[in-house]
Amino acid sequence: MSLTHATCRRCGRETIGGWSGTGQLLSVQTTVDADPLTPEQELRVLVAGCWTWTLYTVAAQLHPRSARIIRQRPAGTRPRQTVHADHQCTPWRNRA
Repeated sequence: MSLTHATCRRCGRETIGGWSGTGQLLSVQTTVDADPLTPEQELRVLVAGCWTWTLYTVAAQLHPRSARIIRQRPAGTRPRQTVHADHQCTPWRNRA
């Protein structure tokens, strides 16, 4: 799987895009904000009704974060893993 780094044409924010998981059969195409989240920022994203994703940097894979994963692996606490919010042109920062 390859990830693409780009700038959103509508809002100008840096994004990362690609397929979730390891294969396209059970995967979804997603775009996330390039800036990694802290645990507090992830909470704000979730309260605003958005999804968060774990980016496994070595494998270049995006995986959705379930409640169990959020509890076990808070954002920013694991090496080679960063947490990112679903990209939306109206950022969650302005809605929460």
